[in-house]
Amino acid sequence: MPLRIASGPTRLARARADVTVAALARAPEPVPASVVTVEPASGRGAAPDEGQGCSDLVRAARRALLDGRADACVHSLSDVPVEPVAAVVLCAVLPRADARDALVASAGRRLADLPAGARVGADSPRGASMLRAVRPDLATAETACGVDAAVGLVARGRYDAVLTARRGRPERRRGGGAAP
Repeated sequence: MPLRIASGPTRLARARADVTVAALARAPEPVPASVVTVEPASGRGAAPDEGQGCSDLVRAARRALLDGRADACVHSLSDVPVEPVAAVVLCAVLPRADARDALVASAGRRLADLPAGARVGADSPRGASMLRAVRPDLATAETACGVDAAVGLVARGRYDAVLTARRGRPERRRGGGAAP
């Protein structure tokens, strides 16, 4: 029976799970694995709750693990709760393809271009801490979203900018085209 890996419904979550399945298949002793898609209560990975330290997606995957629908969960390390959970063990960390962050902002603005008080989201506690350290004059909040959702949040005017992990995405230039 293949190892069942819990993953969220987003493209990013599925890509992360697929990378894990491929790594298991390439192991010296290959491990067959399949992906079990879990749907968070909110429909997508909502922002972390104060005190909970994890998103709806992380909680949904953890529930699948604990109730036997999955054998493992795959998350970005920045999404893993700091506080341990009984019966859950962090057992492996895959290499990160691209450790840089990207700022999604309208009109190609840079972090330095944002006015004091600008609303800036961050996709992780680490990102929010970095923003506060570099620009304490900004209004920061955790968004728990990927690049595609960050673009939507900025386009709809909910945030002036969002800091998110690049996750291997091509750099976008001011004119909207991908960098070579």
